[in-house]
Amino acid sequence: MYRDVTDTRCVWWVIAAAVLCSPQVATEDFPPDVNYGIPYISVNESAPVGTVLKTFTAENHNTHTPVNVTTTGQNTDNYVYLRQGAGTRWDIVLKTTLDYEAVKRTTLSFRAEGQLPLEFTIQMYIRDVNDVHPQFKDVPYNARVNESAPDGTIVFTGIKSEDPDDGQGGVVTYSLVLAMQSSSGVADVFSIDQHSGVVTLNGALDYETTTIYHYLVVATDSPPYFTNPPYIGSVNEMKALDGDRAVSNRVVYNITSPDCQGLFQISDTSGEISVASRLDRDRPPLSTRNGLCTATVEATELDDHPPQLGQFTASQQVTITVNDVNDNRPRFSGTSFSAGIDENSPAGTALVLENGNQISVSDADQGINSEITLALHDTTNTFELMSTKVQSSGLVSIRVKNSTSLDFETIETINFTAIDHDSGDYGRITYTLQNARNTFAIDQSSGVVTTTTDQTDRETMDTYNMLVLATDGGGRVQTVPLIITIDDVNDNRPVFTQDQYDAVLNEGDTTFNRPLTLQATDGDAPGSPNSNVSFRMVSSSPAGLLRNFYLDSINGHLTVKTALDYDTLNFQGTVRLVVEARDHGTTPLSSTATVEIVLNDVNDNSPAFSMSSHSKQIREGTPI
Repeated sequence: MYRDVTDTRCVWWVIAAAVLCSPQVATEDFPPDVNYGIPYISVNESAPVGTVLKTFTAENHNTHTPVNVTTTGQNTDNYVYLRQGAGTRWDIVLKTTLDYEAVKRTTLSFRAEGQLPLEFTIQMYIRDVNDVHPQFKDVPYNARVNESAPDGTIVFTGIKSEDPDDGQGGVVTYSLVLAMQSSSGVADVFSIDQHSGVVTLNGALDYETTTIYHYLVVATDSPPYFTNPPYIGSVNEMKALDGDRAVSNRVVYNITSPDCQGLFQISDTSGEISVASRLDRDRPPLSTRNGLCTATVEATELDDHPPQLGQFTASQQVTITVNDVNDNRPRFSGTSFSAGIDENSPAGTALVLENGNQISVSDADQGINSEITLALHDTTNTFELMSTKVQSSGLVSIRVKNSTSLDFETIETINFTAIDHDSGDYGRITYTLQNARNTFAIDQSSGVVTTTTDQTDRETMDTYNMLVLATDGGGRVQTVPLIITIDDVNDNRPVFTQDQYDAVLNEGDTTFNRPLTLQATDGDAPGSPNSNVSFRMVSSSPAGLLRNFYLDSINGHLTVKTALDYDTLNFQGTVRLVVEARDHGTTPLSSTATVEIVLNDVNDNSPAFSMSSHSKQIREGTPI
């Protein structure tokens, strides 16, 4: 950081650096940091008491030390308890048996203690387990058939069963098993459709040989099932098997209702999920979903059962978390910023940038990768950052730290540092300054830039464009521009274009013979309060005539409000006005001029005798 020298104010150029994940400690209060990943738990209803359902970490935001976490609400206490592990780790542990048929989902509530406590919830989804056997209805089953019945005759259609399990776990298939008799010659006489339960004759009957056939009808509820659900996190592959182990059919896979269309794909034969296109955690759709993609994978068993019975399928929700990689640098809203501040401003005064600009910084990464630590390189120790940490994006605010350094009369320095990775003489750097106009100088060894005069004048030169050259021992040169702007100070008075303005006015008129406009100029910065001039009337001679005139304070136009009577004024035919031009600086400066108005007498009075009558005696005979 460096300061520009002017008469009573100074302009500072701010150079700030952003460093990721610096171990500085912020002073602000934040809630604890709790990292539990995806906010839900998926657990089988058969999970034993003591099963660890989820592990998370909880720590103080500033000190990264462990914080206490408790369950909140009776519902949470009914299902789980918390067990503290090493460091900041906590386990959520199952404390009771689960029943999918009674409760399918519940909300677990927790509270992380701290100066600003954090309350959070996790959804627990209870998965159905095929824990209920199919139940036959209207048993036992008896059927009659003539021994002359041909092959393919439907023998019995009354087999019925029900299974209260959910989804495919409740779909029943049937098979026949011989009971209480030898399989010799009778094993294949009858068959049962595995889906409908219809019993059909397959071979010839002989009443004289066998009159009764005893079978057990076996009902099985085994659809395809996934081998290692749930799929949460980084998924490499998934596998599903046909539940009918004895008759294992081929299973095909398909992704339905994808959350992140086009990003992932699945092999229809192996179930392996792979990346279909380049992933960028910091761009939509991943950035808008916190890096989560949720899809439903459907496994379909291929067999030759009748089409009207539909296909046997199983589905599983897959949640893929795309982890953020620190691949984005912090970015400032600009490469350089300038601000002006009055000398001797008190500590705590905020630095206001020119033209209402603001310094902002942002990082497109997520989580800890977007934590930005700011540092201010100010060799004079004059300013400080109001906050040194920014999460993802925020404004950078700078305030005065040491007001004694804000003294215009003190020679200010700017420090330039260049780094050369060579060694010996080749790594020795020499600094030079070009186009300094005998106003600034640079130390060849340290790179410190100083003023060489206290006679800088903005009206003469308001900007110094210089070039700093860093040359190493091998003659290699690197350059950096140095721009110093001199801030305006109200050191110029307004100046009238004339010391005296002349006008002619006939008595009784309210208009000058020619329009009269006063003009003044100011040498301070154009468009600033220091050069903004307004006009006013100060006095008149003869006295008391200011009320007869009007002076526009902005454009300087002088007009007559009330006509003057030449014959009632005690003067020599001239009215003199003193006018003032004043600027609008913090300490206003002004100057004056005169307006000479010649008032012409108008023949507006008839002759009048001093006496109404005169008498005189004359002798008789007096000659004419």
